[in-house]
Amino acid sequence: MRSHAPLAAERLDALARAYRRMVGSFGLQLVAMALVVVPLGDAARSHPTLGRALAILFTVSVWASAACIAYYAFRTAKVLGSFVGWLCVVLIALPYPVALANALVPGGASDGSDHWIQLASSVGFLALLSLSAMATRACKAAGLRVGLLGPAAPAKPTIPA
Repeated sequence: MRSHAPLAAERLDALARAYRRMVGSFGLQLVAMALVVVPLGDAARSHPTLGRALAILFTVSVWASAACIAYYAFRTAKVLGSFVGWLCVVLIALPYPVALANALVPGGASDGSDHWIQLASSVGFLALLSLSAMATRACKAAGLRVGLLGPAAPAKPTIPA
């Protein structure tokens, strides 16, 4: 984080919104993986056409959610004044879905040639954890509660009547 001063109200709102959406996108990716990956192996063995359709669905859903994670990671880091957002964009939006698709699509790379992709995606995940920790600290310092699904929405100031 660039400074340790409390965030202004509009920046706090932008941080809370971007951080919540980043966490939500990550959760949606986990749900999509659970819904598609489990039946993928059985479907590919018993019904090759259905297996291919599920593999396409999986690949599209992982790419879409990775793009959302990278976008909201960048937005979160921009509010915090951190370079970690760019690291997340590069290391999550590009190799992370490729590594998952390679590992789960029948006939994917299994000769170990994708180890650089796996390393980059692991570093991207660590960058995402670091960004999450920075955002959590900033939200808690501003008095927002932060839970499993991200920060609570900041309270809107009321105008006395």
